[in-house]
Amino acid sequence: MEVKFHGHIDLNEVVAIKDGHFPETLYNSLPAILRAGTDVLHGNDKEVYLVSVLAAISSVLPNYKTIYDNRAVYSNLYMFLVGLFGSGKGAAIYAHIVVRPVHKALRETEPPPETERNGDVKKQVRIVLFLPANSTHSGTVELMANNNGRGCYIHEPEADAITRMLNQDYGGQDDLFRAAYHHDNITFFRRKDNEYHDIEEPKLSILLTGTPGQLRRFMPNLENGLLSRFNYFMLESDLGFKNVFDNSNLDLTRHFYQIGERILELYQYLNTSTQPFYFEFTDPQKAEFLTYFQRLKTELIETLGDSMAGIVNRYGLQFTRLAMILTALRNFENKQLEQINYCHDIDFQNAMELMEVFIWHALNVYEDIANNGTLESLTEQKRAYYNALPKEFKTSEALELAEVYSLAERSVKRFIQNKQLFEYLKHGQYKKRK
Repeated sequence: MEVKFHGHIDLNEVVAIKDGHFPETLYNSLPAILRAGTDVLHGNDKEVYLVSVLAAISSVLPNYKTIYDNRAVYSNLYMFLVGLFGSGKGAAIYAHIVVRPVHKALRETEPPPETERNGDVKKQVRIVLFLPANSTHSGTVELMANNNGRGCYIHEPEADAITRMLNQDYGGQDDLFRAAYHHDNITFFRRKDNEYHDIEEPKLSILLTGTPGQLRRFMPNLENGLLSRFNYFMLESDLGFKNVFDNSNLDLTRHFYQIGERILELYQYLNTSTQPFYFEFTDPQKAEFLTYFQRLKTELIETLGDSMAGIVNRYGLQFTRLAMILTALRNFENKQLEQINYCHDIDFQNAMELMEVFIWHALNVYEDIANNGTLESLTEQKRAYYNALPKEFKTSEALELAEVYSLAERSVKRFIQNKQLFEYLKHGQYKKRK
């Protein structure tokens, strides 16, 4: 199966994608719970919903895991939808609705507040699924601890809210996001209130929507460890005007809430079990998985450079989580959800289709951030390469020097088009600006 990562998206221009869409055959073979949503949507809305609902559902599969690289791994995904205003990102709200019944059920388990003698509330334990973006680091940890280490940042109106949170003095969210992606323990102590939390195997899902500019502020350079932890989907501008007088009489809010009631049943089934549920690939699937990702790793390193090695490793983990979600949904609706759940071949294939589209978008994001940023935003490898270039040089000289720094030809040719760092003199000749 070939990964199509040709083409390029300029984050400074109107998004116009010629590739990177989900094939219709994928929608037709999804588990029925997912098709119930995609079947009533069209165009950008359909793609936005599929991406969003995968992230949302990844947050509500408790007690369900697999062993990956000798560690327990859960289904949680990080997703970033990128598009200009009016491109259809708003359809992500339907994914929010789908998991809202779980959020409401969790709120109903909150204990009564502790009160002072005069009746004032002394302490209220909040149990929620949705984590607010304007929360402090300690607040986020506390909310996750109250929900057995689980939480979901979902459909924050724009990514700037998260970006502001990451940059705040009391910070710590960046480290939290990195650790939670791999389920690494999160320990927090605040001396002022003698507050201590120790979350084993935190399980966090994230769904962000934002414009290309907001993506740049959130992920300013390739050395940001969060970059490769996200799947991306970039929306092309929708030039059509939606028929707001559609007479199908379908109340979409109610429709997606009813889907959410089924998701709540799945959540409760998993959560009340005294035994964990496991996901497994079959032996032939494991062989195909290893062959595919080895080929992908070799191809991307040869094409884009050594920095892709660790990124491809995370692609394998993201693929596994997608397959876990599809398998859980299919087995639940078929009343076959058991202690050991082997991946169906159709769900393995669907996870591969999904992952190839996400890889296509991610590579375009990586290239734009790598090649169009300031000197300070470059990776250490590319910054050293820039400094080693002569003040004026030919393309052939740039490519020859690139071999010393293990940079791929494609990446270098894109890099020297960066107008912030290079001045075009004439055909095949450039001058450094700094």
